[in-house]
Amino acid sequence: YLDALQFLYMPEAATQVAALTSETIDLIWQLTTDSVDALAGDPNVVVEEVASGSYQPIVMRLDQEPFTDTRVRQAFKYATNREGMVGVVLQGRGVVGNDQPLPPNHPFAADLAPYPYDPERAKALLAEAGYPDGLDITLYTADLRPGMVASAVAFQEIVKAAGINVQIEQVPGSSYWSEHWMQSALTVSNWGLFISADTILSLAYHSAGVWNESGIANAELDGLIEAGRSEPDATKRQEIYARAQQIIQEEGGTLVPYFRPQFYARRSNVQGVIYVPQGPAYWHETWLQQDA
Repeated sequence: YLDALQFLYMPEAATQVAALTSETIDLIWQLTTDSVDALAGDPNVVVEEVASGSYQPIVMRLDQEPFTDTRVRQAFKYATNREGMVGVVLQGRGVVGNDQPLPPNHPFAADLAPYPYDPERAKALLAEAGYPDGLDITLYTADLRPGMVASAVAFQEIVKAAGINVQIEQVPGSSYWSEHWMQSALTVSNWGLFISADTILSLAYHSAGVWNESGIANAELDGLIEAGRSEPDATKRQEIYARAQQIIQEEGGTLVPYFRPQFYARRSNVQGVIYVPQGPAYWHETWLQQDA
């Protein structure tokens, strides 16, 4: 097995691909969808796809205008063509999201239909909220994880039909999490899969959550999250979490357009990598095959 691991940070996808094909590196975690196709014909590279339930939401801060109004948040959700974002950002890989964090294959996922793509309904909601001529907004993102910039660009184009004019502000990755995430009114975020429903709900959707990125503060939701944590009966717990997901979908500021798989690429001589949906991988049984 391996004696050591060396991690290299390469923000550019093209640089990652070149490093793998030239044998400078042995494995890429969080491969971009463009890179999947770029590596598909290389006989010395193996590309792996693992269903994960990761998601990259468009996050609206409930404590900042214009998102203090539920109608504006819902307008943004109606304005989003989710199938279109899956096609553009994930090149058809992944599943449509429904604005809450539990993917369809999660044991506590509620059966909630996503908001339909309805730009006219979005326009009407914006008009009711005081924006009859549409809305101009800045969306902050950074090239930190595959899909964060692509999601911003796809979202910008898709919501134009509803009169939402998005100005993308791509900022340096070194300052994104500290200066814009959880602070600016509209941002792109990145989440991996949490196996425990309580973990993700407590962290990001409870009013006291340390990563409550949308600033949601709903007393009923807080109570449901706390009740679900201590409920031993699985059926009752399912009902509790279903109601929590409904509140997040209807009133929350987290727009989840898709759940994306994880993509890995490795040199064909890298053996024994254990891929997991909620993290980079397990390498404790990894070894390098060498020619005799």
